[in-house]
Amino acid sequence: MLTIKQGKSDNGVETIRRAARNYQALAFDFGPPVPIKPPHELLGEQLAEAKRFVAAHSVSA
Repeated sequence: MLTIKQGKSDNGVETIRRAARNYQALAFDFGPPVPIKPPHELLGEQLAEAKRFVAAHSVSA
């Protein structure tokens, strides 16, 4: 989020996208950590704020 707020939205979105992929890859046998906001939701919000609506709509968990 800080990167996005600094005007580097492409870098920030890519960082959130990597976090979402890493989150998805976690084993659920032991339970994933409980984030304040799931990274997929954060990614969709940031893409929508950047008016990248098609990309935001295609974000999936």
